[in-house]
Amino acid sequence: MNWATQGSPFRPLSSFARIPLPKGFWRATATVAGLRKASNNAIRGMTRSRGQSKNLLNDLQGAVGELATLIRLEDLGFTCSHDLLDVSGPVDDVDIRVVAGDACLALEAKCLLLQPNKRLFLINRIAHERSVARGADGYMPIFTTAGAGHAHAGACISSAEVEEWAVMPFQYGDPALGVALRDFCPGHLGMSEGQLKASFDQELAERISPAIMRHVEKAEEAFPRVREMVSRQATSSAQEMVSFYAALIE
Repeated sequence: MNWATQGSPFRPLSSFARIPLPKGFWRATATVAGLRKASNNAIRGMTRSRGQSKNLLNDLQGAVGELATLIRLEDLGFTCSHDLLDVSGPVDDVDIRVVAGDACLALEAKCLLLQPNKRLFLINRIAHERSVARGADGYMPIFTTAGAGHAHAGACISSAEVEEWAVMPFQYGDPALGVALRDFCPGHLGMSEGQLKASFDQELAERISPAIMRHVEKAEEAFPRVREMVSRQATSSAQEMVSFYAALIE
């Protein structure tokens, strides 16, 4: 689907924006990441496991991407259908379905927590193939750093565009499709890679990251205790989910 077409109800998705992150956002996303990790651990494939610390980071990036994407979509006035967390295991669907009148768009959220040495924007190839099989039209790219008060939401990327990215093999034998940030940023974020990174406080990110990751681990440990409470949580707005998950685990 070409959402940039004149007259398309999804045309706003071809724009980019700096989005404020609400109070409690990082505590909430750390909680979701830890609970996801606990519910997914038993069936996380060996090819997808990156070891404890990288698994935690990947689950955090996933939670940050989905919640920030919901904030962006709601800001644009869209109605969204989503399942941020399923205590029974991974959700076998796209991250978010966006509704505008009689039209529906299937989107995946893709987040990169920026670090000075990060030069690539990557999407796991197997995950992309599964997304396409589920009917994903494209991706909402989200860029931020740990503890930041804002994120940058880029113009959406079509699944067809991702297919054109270079295949990049990695040490885990699980290749990714990727593009250099220097090439990606101008067209999808309206700024250079340097401007993107300069918009965040990297020293703050380095100071606060350990505390965020400790909360992810704490949430993982608390999963048996809070599982029933989470299972009763009805689908709600992004702000309501931030408030719920931020207060769930002390």
